[in-house]
Amino acid sequence: AGASKLLKQQHEYRTEKMSGVAQRSESGGARVTSNDFDGTEVVVLRGLDDAGMRACAALLELYPHVRELRLHDAALRETDSLSMLASAVDFYGTIEKIVLSSGNAMNVLEWRTTDVITLARDARADEVAFGTFMLERHPQVHTVDLRGRVATRSDAVLRALASAVKQRSGFRALRLSSGSELAVDKWLNPQHQQHPGASFDLGASSMSELRLVAMLLVPLPSCTQLVFHATVIKFHDWRTTGTIDRFLSGALPYADCLVLAECVRFNASLTTLDLGLNGVGPEGARVLAEVLRVNASL
Repeated sequence: AGASKLLKQQHEYRTEKMSGVAQRSESGGARVTSNDFDGTEVVVLRGLDDAGMRACAALLELYPHVRELRLHDAALRETDSLSMLASAVDFYGTIEKIVLSSGNAMNVLEWRTTDVITLARDARADEVAFGTFMLERHPQVHTVDLRGRVATRSDAVLRALASAVKQRSGFRALRLSSGSELAVDKWLNPQHQQHPGASFDLGASSMSELRLVAMLLVPLPSCTQLVFHATVIKFHDWRTTGTIDRFLSGALPYADCLVLAECVRFNASLTTLDLGLNGVGPEGARVLAEVLRVNASL
């Protein structure tokens, strides 16, 4: 009788839970139902919107046998749903692999047992955001491996990752696709910052990595120059002179403009930027123009 009562309670709870999940998933995106989860260890869903992603996260409680989520072509407008998914994946501990926009798997099982998070190859915005949320939930992780090349150019997503790295005590390094390893712990250490004159060679890093590194290093008084694509940006005197002279390099690549824009973004004393004769081009001009929204001194 006791077992029968328990089974009845479990059935009622599952029915109530599924009713709530169905309501949350009916918002124009792909619908999530129990049929997607029944009798399978690999759940494949396409075109989820934010409500569908939250529904998927809620269903993990009811289906502990699921080991892999393949969530292709998600159409997300916010990252809150990914935060909910990361919380569910971390709390229930049954999911081993997740596939998002790039189509390349992330082994989340390793993230629970190792100290390195490896993002998916050619990671898109949702994968970087998911990795950031997982990083915040695993204090033992001290390194993020980006050698699969980050593909997203989302300013908000990259800035969230940079912020998570800065706020983590004990975080050590970012591994870049160029082969370089950025020792974040040394750069963010106050004792290191008391010794100016340091530089970092970005080598052949991807454009997203360039921007991420710039977000981390440019605000630091200890970082006096960045070297990339044979172009040297020296900005130790920008903080006092209020002027950046043109580079006269013939052509300033788009990737260089991304990092330069990040340098300008954090500079409160800069009043004049002269980039004449550098062939910046329309794309480079666009990213530099975006900085004017946040830089009140230029």
